[in-house]
Amino acid sequence: MQTFWLPFCICGINTQITENNTKMKKIFTFLAFFYLLASATAQQKNSKKTTSYRYIITESKFNEVDNTEFDLDREGFLSFIELSDTCELNLVNSSAINEDFSYGPISKFEFSKSEETKEEYRNDTFEFKWHYYNSYDDVSGYASAKLIRVFKPQGTIFTLVIVLSNLDVIEYSGHVEGTVNFDRLNATNSKL
Repeated sequence: MQTFWLPFCICGINTQITENNTKMKKIFTFLAFFYLLASATAQQKNSKKTTSYRYIITESKFNEVDNTEFDLDREGFLSFIELSDTCELNLVNSSAINEDFSYGPISKFEFSKSEETKEEYRNDTFEFKWHYYNSYDDVSGYASAKLIRVFKPQGTIFTLVIVLSNLDVIEYSGHVEGTVNFDRLNATNSKL
């Protein structure tokens, strides 16, 4: 309440100042500007910051039926967003060309990794539960998911398999634009 009261109070006083007193107008305008700037800075420091990493979808399937054209047309991508003040990790499936998305926190996080050998590249696997919400149809629910990342010299590729509660299976493959420090997040999320 107090955050909004002072600017309105200053603006109210400022509008009552006569035009002949321009010095007072400037002082009150400066005070109002300074207060709004300080208030915005304080809110920014207290807000939840996010870190996002993009997994670009280049192939997809829905119940073993190729769905790649749909995801390429919508410029689909996945993001893991960490809320820095809570260390809560969320999965977002979104489109670069419209506002449709699926979003929700992940939990029950399990991690394994394999070091590079002569036969295969270094890779890691993350299994987790996802509580999702779809913006486009207001459906929400729970799913099991498995993310596999493979670290090739050219870059990191991924496969994400999502099994919905009705047993529909969605599979995404593509490449990673950013890197998530899952080793650190694993320690935090294993408590979930």
